[in-house]
Amino acid sequence: ATLENRSTTILLRGDVKAPGPEVKPGWPLVFGETGEVGNRPRTALAKWLTAPTNPLTARVWVNRIWQWHFGTGLVKTSGDFGVQGTPPSHPELLDFLAAELMENSWSTKHIHRLILQSATYRQSCRFSTENDSLDPENLTYWRREPRRLESEAIRDSMLSAAGLLSLSKGGPSDPLDTESLRRSLYQKQRRDNFPDQQILFDTANGISSCARRRVSTNSLQPLWLMNSPLSQKSAEALANRSGSVEAAFTLALGRSPDSGEKKLLQKQADQHGLASACLAILNSSEFLYIP
Repeated sequence: ATLENRSTTILLRGDVKAPGPEVKPGWPLVFGETGEVGNRPRTALAKWLTAPTNPLTARVWVNRIWQWHFGTGLVKTSGDFGVQGTPPSHPELLDFLAAELMENSWSTKHIHRLILQSATYRQSCRFSTENDSLDPENLTYWRREPRRLESEAIRDSMLSAAGLLSLSKGGPSDPLDTESLRRSLYQKQRRDNFPDQQILFDTANGISSCARRRVSTNSLQPLWLMNSPLSQKSAEALANRSGSVEAAFTLALGRSPDSGEKKLLQKQADQHGLASACLAILNSSEFLYIP
């Protein structure tokens, strides 16, 4: 039988050699009335998921985008919109973003632009004792909370600042026992042997679904950032690429150092070499966090 007319049967006792009654594509009854499946069940499913009468898909979509930019979604349990999940903190905003997504041809770029240009996203990180006393969990977004880069982004950012990152695309994964300079996306993933920076900086375990990564702080993280071969190699390359403290600072952090920062880093460079000052820059909170 061809793929188009191949029948699907219930396997008796789960035995592939014991086909039982034939079954047709259909919808789980819990979804209610979902329309005809027809001869193209996958197409029917896609159309149902993206139908204007089914806004759940759009809500989940925009909630993940919000979580990416703010660390926490409007629905904190971004992987569970069911009865065991948490209700949205701002339901009207969630509905607005979902409607915007559907009305703009499901353009993720449009939602990114809306969020990044909003006053909420551009809030200062400055702390306010008065606001903290009223809203200690920052549920009203009265301040911007810095968000640490993911483990893969930390490695990629170090290589990028040093001018070492390879932007080649596609192909097989790079074995862990090689000094790969490609993006962390192309590092081979083994559940029993993750790269060091992924283990230390809260990567997903590769076994269960991870809707939101946790963020921890421990003593091994700065030890790796200071002493790992990757950190040392990146600092040396950044020093060779920049040639000065001010240029290295600008390359790594995207701004010029103020007089105090320049003075301290120059003192470090004079005493221990420019690579040592570059290592300090790569270990700074401003480099590791999105302010």
